[in-house]
Amino acid sequence: MAKLDLTGKRFGRLTVRGENPDPYVSPAGKKTRRWDCLCDCGNTVTLLQNALRSMSNPTTSCGCARRDAQQEHRKDITGQRFGRLTIIGPALLDKPEANGVTHGWLAKCYCGKMVVVSRKSLLSGVQSCGCLLSDTARLKIDNNVMQRVDGTQLTAIRPGRKANSNSKSGYKGVYWSDREGRYIAKIGLKGKTITIGRFRLLGDAVKARAAAEEEYYKPILDAHKEDETPPL
Repeated sequence: MAKLDLTGKRFGRLTVRGENPDPYVSPAGKKTRRWDCLCDCGNTVTLLQNALRSMSNPTTSCGCARRDAQQEHRKDITGQRFGRLTIIGPALLDKPEANGVTHGWLAKCYCGKMVVVSRKSLLSGVQSCGCLLSDTARLKIDNNVMQRVDGTQLTAIRPGRKANSNSKSGYKGVYWSDREGRYIAKIGLKGKTITIGRFRLLGDAVKARAAAEEEYYKPILDAHKEDETPPL
């Protein structure tokens, strides 16, 4: 019986160029013929004879057919946002992923930089061109450094801060003195406490405290306004 020759035959995208001189040898010592094939995409592969001639699951490409099928059925995510990244459209990756996928997405970062990212990386949590990590670290440092200015804690003097839970008056810096029979208004600044005044009426004490905040706190806050923070 003549020896089977697959040279020149096509199997899907593969064209057999010839038999490889080195057959596959199993641990039991059995030899299986191998064939050098050229794929339509330009890649060359060496495959076992039974892989090419399998009736149930033949090999018909170097692997590009599966990758192309995945890319053809990919979901269009143009216009979607992932953290700081807005997807502009499809693009080729700088280098193929481990599974051979070459298709990615062009994205514009909040900082203005354009990057090409894979769908897999987006779904696994990539949310910026890399600026998010550095900005988060910078913000953490800024918060640690800028919490105090000349002994004054910025977070404690912001207008939206509520009175302490143990405040009987319900207002910051205002409390009732049984000994004096008055409401006393005070304000803290640069590590010191300043007494604003003593008042018979709660409303007068609250107004005086508000005026003191405008006088003492507003200039500090205006001088240390936080820059607009990009989305984290």
